[in-house]
Amino acid sequence: MDVREQAETSRNLSVDRSVLSWWNPHVRTRPLIASTLPLVARRTLVSLGSVHGDRVLAPRDPLAAWLLRHNPQLAPRIPRRDALTSIRARTALIDDVLLELAHHHAGREPGLALWTLGGGLDARWARLAADTRSAVVAWHEVEEPDVLEEKTELLRQSPYRAMWNRV
Repeated sequence: MDVREQAETSRNLSVDRSVLSWWNPHVRTRPLIASTLPLVARRTLVSLGSVHGDRVLAPRDPLAAWLLRHNPQLAPRIPRRDALTSIRARTALIDDVLLELAHHHAGREPGLALWTLGGGLDARWARLAADTRSAVVAWHEVEEPDVLEEKTELLRQSPYRAMWNRV
């Protein structure tokens, strides 16, 4: 972890702990979303929802773009281009593998059930839904309970709510 990341982490931890329900079980106030989500989850959101730098690219993930437009506090304070580029490239590679798998499995019985392990705010289930519909019968996510709760809360008011309810 470099100095800037340490500074960001320490700023996130300096939130008034009296209002954070995870620190004080007697307080029913919800924690601040940006401070409770892991940095990697927030970086993934930025890398898929917007691109910083000299080139302008369309967002890779429309749900990530929607979340950033409606919740700008989710973006990391210090975006690192190298990390964002790496996440975007890794995501594209995994998406391509899954699309190829879905293409080869299209129309076969039983259909595919795809699982995402620790994906944070990634929404592969929404991003690939149209291209995998003929092969994938179910999408599942395994995630830390706090991250899953925050994701559900964020998506509750989104146009992707119905899709998320099926995951």
